[in-house]
Amino acid sequence: MILKFLSENPVQTELKGIFLIATPYWNGNDDWIQGLMLKDNFADKLPDNVPMFFYHCKDDEEIPFSQLQDYKEKLNRAIYREIEKGGHQLNNDLTIVAKDIESL
Repeated sequence: MILKFLSENPVQTELKGIFLIATPYWNGNDDWIQGLMLKDNFADKLPDNVPMFFYHCKDDEEIPFSQLQDYKEKLNRAIYREIEKGGHQLNNDLTIVAKDIESL
């Protein structure tokens, strides 16, 4: 939802980074999904100079790992962290996220 907001609204605050964990790529024709879907040009509307990180475990049981590829195809300037194991919540270990935050 943060990508939807940032791609459809002007940003008033300086952002240092965007960190997204197990982010679903909503698609389909179900009514409940329509309000969550990103516009086709969402990547062009995101803030330009803000580092963006995606984290997704290959064994995520909630959000298919394949949805990370959907983001890669639309948003090539982001950094993608593909994690072998950790399920939907990275085994409750955000060390990899913390290191990226510290790097900024």
